[in-house]
Amino acid sequence: MCYIGSTINKFSWRWQGHKKNFRSWVEGKHTQMSIFPYFKSHGIENSRSLSKTAVNKNNAFAIDQLRKTESRKDNKEKFKAYNKEYYRANKHRWDAISKARLAARSNCECGGKYSAANHHVHVRSKKHKRWLEEQSA
Repeated sequence: MCYIGSTINKFSWRWQGHKKNFRSWVEGKHTQMSIFPYFKSHGIENSRSLSKTAVNKNNAFAIDQLRKTESRKDNKEKFKAYNKEYYRANKHRWDAISKARLAARSNCECGGKYSAANHHVHVRSKKHKRWLEEQSA
C-alpha cells in the first residue's frame, strides 16, 4: 500500500501522528480517518510513504492532488481488473437484492398498490390523480 500525503511540517511528525491516531482508533478512543481501514487490513508497517514538503496549505493540497492523479494513471489497469473481478464475484448477490427491492409491494394513500419498479406508473394513474384532486379541493 502506498500512502500519499503532503505536509507543511516535517513528514516524520505527520506520519507519527497518523500512527498514534491509528492506535487510538483501534482502541476505540479516536474517530475514523479514511486511511485507517487500509492500515488495519494491510498493516501500518507495510505502508510505503512518499514524502514531499510543501510551502503552504494550498501547495500541499496541489501536491496531494497531483500525486493522486498520477497514482490513478499508473494503477488504472490494476483498478480496472479489480473492479471487474469484484463485479463478477458479487453479481448474483446484487441481482437478488435488486430483484427483492423492485418486487416489494407498497400501499398508496389513494388506496392503490404498486411495486417499486412501477411507482412512476402508479403516480400517473387516473386513480391516483383523482385522489390528489380530492385532497387539494
